[in-house]
Amino acid sequence: MYQIITPNPDIPCKPGWCLEYVNNAFGVPAVYGSATAAWDASTTKHYARDFPAGVWLPVWYGLANEPLGHVVLRAPDGSVYSTSDLTNVPHHHPSLDELESYYAYYGMPLTYRGWTEDVEGTPVVAPSSGTISVEGSITQTTTTEDDEMISAETQAWLSANLLTKADGAYQNSTHFTKSDGAWQNGILADISARLGKTLDKADGGYIVGLLNAIKPGATDASAIADAVVAAVGKDVASEVIKSMSEKLGAS
Repeated sequence: MYQIITPNPDIPCKPGWCLEYVNNAFGVPAVYGSATAAWDASTTKHYARDFPAGVWLPVWYGLANEPLGHVVLRAPDGSVYSTSDLTNVPHHHPSLDELESYYAYYGMPLTYRGWTEDVEGTPVVAPSSGTISVEGSITQTTTTEDDEMISAETQAWLSANLLTKADGAYQNSTHFTKSDGAWQNGILADISARLGKTLDKADGGYIVGLLNAIKPGATDASAIADAVVAAVGKDVASEVIKSMSEKLGAS
């Protein structure tokens, strides 16, 4: 659960006006005439004492000899604010158990009803996976091929099947190392210059093929030739071969 509205428990109250106190603490409008009516109308009832951690909640009770019922404000630490006394200061009980004992001692035993995600129809907490209500408007964005959302299932597959942190040493010792960076960048920059444009996403297959073909210790001359021709075309590839031959002193 996450908190939609954080209440202020330290506000004045009137003895017996429990629903008014909880409404004012959360700052929500009054709708019903009693705690019993508000509980009956709620569509977010939770009957067990399965209080979610870290949030403020309204907790509802039946009250002996009083059909109006009772509602209290439960804090994230489990303590409770209630209009239990004949004063204008809410009573801060250390727990629901102590609250119930307090009322029983004075001959007005409480009957636990449950907790809700709303107060008189206004949501005050919501499931963490739910939709968050916000003020203002939300502009919808359109995803493109270059900016696609990755589903949770895809992310899980990637994590399980692709590179992990433990693969780092293997990569560094077997494949490209940090010192190879300048060499790779030089090759790619030369290809980019000959193409007259910056390499883009569509060129990825050629680049990957080229780099895979020239892994240290696993050079595949034929694959390099195929990748170069595919990337820059036959004419430019011929110029590259001629230039490389000259630089290497080949006949």
